[in-house]
Amino acid sequence: MQRLPIGQRSGLAACMSINIIWSYFLLIGAILLPIVVLPDILRTRRSPAATMAWALGVVLLPFLAVPLYFLIAGRTLPRHLRRRKQRLDLLRDATVPVEQANDIDRLLRKLGLPGATSGNRIAWQNDGCSAYTALLKVIDGARHSISICVYIFEADEIGQQVLDRLAARAREGLEVCLLVDGVGSLELSEASLAPLQAAGGKVATFNRLIFGAPRGLANLRNHRKVAIADSHVVWSGGRNISRDYLGTDPSRECWTDLTFVIEGPAARTYEQIFLSDWAFASGKELVRDRAPIPPIEGGDCVLQVVPSGPDVPDDPLFSLILAASYAARKRIWIVTPYFVPDDSLQHAWVMASRFGLDVRFVVPDHSDSRLVDVARMDYLRQLQRAGAKILRYRGATLHMKAFVIDDFVAGVGSANMDIRSLFLNFEAMTFVYSAGEIAAVAATIEGLFAKSGEGVRPIGRYRGMLSGAARLLAPLL
Repeated sequence: MQRLPIGQRSGLAACMSINIIWSYFLLIGAILLPIVVLPDILRTRRSPAATMAWALGVVLLPFLAVPLYFLIAGRTLPRHLRRRKQRLDLLRDATVPVEQANDIDRLLRKLGLPGATSGNRIAWQNDGCSAYTALLKVIDGARHSISICVYIFEADEIGQQVLDRLAARAREGLEVCLLVDGVGSLELSEASLAPLQAAGGKVATFNRLIFGAPRGLANLRNHRKVAIADSHVVWSGGRNISRDYLGTDPSRECWTDLTFVIEGPAARTYEQIFLSDWAFASGKELVRDRAPIPPIEGGDCVLQVVPSGPDVPDDPLFSLILAASYAARKRIWIVTPYFVPDDSLQHAWVMASRFGLDVRFVVPDHSDSRLVDVARMDYLRQLQRAGAKILRYRGATLHMKAFVIDDFVAGVGSANMDIRSLFLNFEAMTFVYSAGEIAAVAATIEGLFAKSGEGVRPIGRYRGMLSGAARLLAPLL
């Protein structure tokens, strides 16, 4: 048998040694990484499904799941960041006495949120043109300060007009603050913002990727949409600032969404939410008048603003939707572009459907996320089998987030009915308790029915397997 030359034998031995060392390294890593990460997974408060998904991931695929976990799995702000983003300092200036509050209001107060306020006035905008006009009216009507927080801000023709208007108000001496999300507004350039800053306006970015990723917070996004004038007037809802959501030409169809303008005491809560978000993003605090806002003359709307996210304990939005769903006796109508619910909510809606309640879900025929569309199939089919009506909206892209439960509460704002909105994102919803305004939200939802096809499409075996696999990923979406 021919022997290899000494040089080749040495090289082969070196390669074998490297392979052995590398194998030991991989083996040790596969053992140690789960040991290091599993305690944090078990300690962090998540749904059982999410905890199980992450635990299985780091055990079976440690070299993929562990880096992903440290990148996006953070749900609780680290201690040094909690000092910057303190628990929302919301004023407890409810104008509805606790003895007159309904069950939803009382539960929110027990969760530490402000009670409902009366003496508000609310105006609805069902299309992009009226929403844009209302936003500009809020900006132009301000006398002292303008505060805007938005997930997506694009410097297209609509966004540029808003920036120009803000810069003009800043030159007039108003305090103008613009807060955008670090992912949603990733394409918003510094050059686009420079004129506003040169005019004296202030700009901050919420949780930039380079800031959040090393801390596991890259997955925590500020999804709130709000514009505030002088602490007294608020424009909010589901619309971002771009030509997809807002417009000046009625012949150009914007995405289907719902916004509103609030005047009155409820505006104060929105400002407190903004001040907290601004302090976290910029590291600086804004000083605003904290005097209670008096009721608006002729204002007969009872509202309660419900923030949700890592800065609010006990997941109040999820808790309230769950409690209200079990309390329903007639109807549960929900509109959402993304539908990947928590199992507890799914069970509540299935039970309500089986009891014969009027349970309806309006979802887009196709959303802008194929993965979410696949993941929602099992949930929707289960609800349909239980007796719920699934309505697939076929009009302009559906982006509305709203619900009506019986005749005692309606909810409008920024939160989708998915795990991300309910447990990860910073969100803001307004709960409406006045009969007339609940009827207005119900009429808006009912207007979507005529443009919707009913029922979940039948799917084959392989698509069903894909849907089941996507549902396993639902806690991570």
